[in-house]
Amino acid sequence: MSLQIPKDLQAYRYGIDAYQNPEILKAMNEIAPEFRLLELIDEHFNERKVEWSGKASALDTELIGEHSNVSSQTRTLFDPTTVAARI
Repeated sequence: MSLQIPKDLQAYRYGIDAYQNPEILKAMNEIAPEFRLLELIDEHFNERKVEWSGKASALDTELIGEHSNVSSQTRTLFDPTTVAARI
């Protein structure tokens, strides 16, 4: 018996694409620290209505700065005892 994997389900690494439940994936993304950081970046820069470019260390300083509307949330996220500080 020979079964063919449909093209839309094929993947290079294991031969078949992994199934990811959309509800579980969404829930995981909502608690992931990198998504929380993205929310803080969006909130900070959307409120200021300015574009920004620079290094990660400058972004850290920008988000934690005294004129930042997300300073305390960013400090909490970057606290060395949290997982987000290690990403």
